This record gives sequence, C-alpha cells and structure tokens, in this order.
Amino acid sequence: MRFARLSFAALAASLALAAAPAAMADQTADFKKGLAAYDAGDFRGAANIFTSIIQANPKEWAAWVDRGNAYYALKEWDKAASDYKQALSIKADYDTWVSLGNTLDNDGDYPAAVNAYRAAIAMDGRKASAWIELGVAQAGQKNLTEALKSYENAARLEPKNGRAQRQLGDAYYGLERFQDAIAPFEKAEKLLPDDIIPPRRLGDIYQELKQNELSAAAYDRALAIDANDFQALMNKGNLYYNEGDYGTALALYRRGVKADSSNAWAQSYLGDAYYNTGAFSQARLAYDAALAIDSQHADALKGGARVRLQLGDKAGARAMIERLRKIDAKAADALGKELFP
Repeated sequence: MRFARLSFAALAASLALAAAPAAMADQTADFKKGLAAYDAGDFRGAANIFTSIIQANPKEWAAWVDRGNAYYALKEWDKAASDYKQALSIKADYDTWVSLGNTLDNDGDYPAAVNAYRAAIAMDGRKASAWIELGVAQAGQKNLTEALKSYENAARLEPKNGRAQRQLGDAYYGLERFQDAIAPFEKAEKLLPDDIIPPRRLGDIYQELKQNELSAAAYDRALAIDANDFQALMNKGNLYYNEGDYGTALALYRRGVKADSSNAWAQSYLGDAYYNTGAFSQARLAYDAALAIDSQHADALKGGARVRLQLGDKAGARAMIERLRKIDAKAADALGKELFP
C-alpha cells in the first residue's frame, strides 16, 4: 500500500490534544486494537474499530486517516477518499494528501489525483514520493511529457530511490527515447534487485536497438527473478524468432503459453514457430487455440490458412481466407493470391 501509517508517538500527541487522561487511555487501547486488526489483515474489523473512535470523537484526525487506510486496503475508494478528505479538513498533512491522491488514482480520477499530489508537493516539494505518484497520475492521463518531468524531479531529489529511477526509465521508454531509458533502468535494477520490470524492460530496449546479446542477457536476468514471467518469455522468444532461430523461439513460446494459455497472440506466435520448424499439425492446433480465444485474430487466420494448405486441406485454407475477408478484405485478397496463385 502506498500510504503512511501514523506512528504511536504521533497518535499519542494527537490524542493528548483531544481527550482527558482516562478517555485518552481508552482511545489508545482502541487504536492499538484497530492497528492490530489492520496488521492481521482484518481490514473490515479495523474499519469498524476506527469508526467507534470517530463516533466518540469526530475531530480525531488519526482515526479518519487510519479508517481511510483500512478502506483503501479493502479497495473501497469512495469511502477511503471521503475519510482522507475529512482528515485533511482537520489538519493538512503531506502523507494524507499523497494517500488521497493514490486513492483517486486507483479509482481512475486522474485529474483529482493530480490536484492532491500537487497539494502534497506544495507542503513539501523536497520529498520524492508525491512527485513519483504525480507522474503516475499524469501517465494515466496519457501525458508522458509531464510525467517525465515529475519523475526527473523525484530522481533528482532522491537519486537512490529505485522506484523513481524505474518510473523515469518507463517514461523515456514510452516516449521512445530508448537510449535515455537505459541509465535509469540500470540504476533501478541495482536498487530494486527483486523487481523484474527493470531487466525485462532493458531486454525490450536492447531488442529495439538491435543489440541482441545485451537483450538476451537482460531477459535472462528477468527470468532469474521469475522463470515463468510471461512477457520476458514471449519477448525473448521474439528476439530469437526474428533472428531465424525458430527452435529456441519455440521453446520460449511454449513456456510462455504454459504461463498464460489465454493469450491469443502467444498462441499465434507459438503457431508461427511450429510452422517454421515444420511441425504443421502442432502449428494448426496453436492457431486454432488462438482463434478460440479471438475469432477475429488476423495473424492466426493467416497462419491457419497457410498450415492447412501445407496439410493438404485446401478447403480449410479457403475457409480461413474467407473468415479473414470479413475483417480485412485487402489482406484476404493478398493471402489468396499467395496460396492459390
């Protein structure tokens, strides 16, 4: 979760302002119960405990924040946002503005999230966290240029913040500034050794730059983190397929399809690899699996037509072409001329 928890020291200070000693002791006990429930994963129970504190003392800032945290964990975005706003009406706080922004971002309200993050930055622009989240919200608005500026600020403020470096690399990548993306992703990989995204993305970048050895090595580092990562398996398979090494591509595509058999593109790529290794019956099965997922998958229809012709099924090949014609008449005409000149 992306929000900050109130420390017991801050909690005691907050309660001291609002309650007599006996009441403060009771509320402190209730807070401990609520936080214990939260830490145990009983978010609904925690919310209920914080509700009882709010009912007894509606001005208790910490209770609004912690109930907001519980609702956030339950993905009840409207309730979480309402509680964070109520807490902010009692006391402005950097972390609460960030938590509100995260809630609004998760709910898809990117403009409101941007406003919340900017309010946090107005309170303290020296912390990277709000700049990072501002960039995420701006990227959600498809404004990568502004997101890049936010990530650059975050990385400048905290050069050893792995997430800032990773997001900076992602913004460069999204803007197709591949060379610029390399350095922040390399930094992120060192700072976040268990995060698969930096090495996987470096594999993609080096593949774009035709630096295939570096690409394969980066994918290997990603797969050392998760041997069944679908994207790394498929993208590394593409690397070898484009080099004409269909056997290696086939092995990687098979692993990718095992990781996610519901992806039509993966099944179609698997069909291509089988086809180019001469395993036509298996290629047909893979293309048919792609079409079972997406009946209008153009590449699977093309592959399905070609492999049926290889298997001697001319009628089946023509049927695939006619199905393609309903999607793309020009492509169907070209395929028909290719297969039946």
